[in-house]
Amino acid sequence: DDLSLRSVHRKALLEALAEELPPTAIRFGSKLSSIKNLPDSSLLALHLEDGTVIKTK
Repeated sequence: DDLSLRSVHRKALLEALAEELPPTAIRFGSKLSSIKNLPDSSLLALHLEDGTVIKTK
């Protein structure tokens, strides 16, 4: 395997993501506290520190 390290400026990464994703897909300032598999599902539950739970693929 030819693995190499790539770096990108954070601002450039965030701008590129914002251009391609819907506005509700990015949550600036949110802190992830845990990721859990949902029972009997292929979905994950993302638990944020503010108590928000996001179900995702």
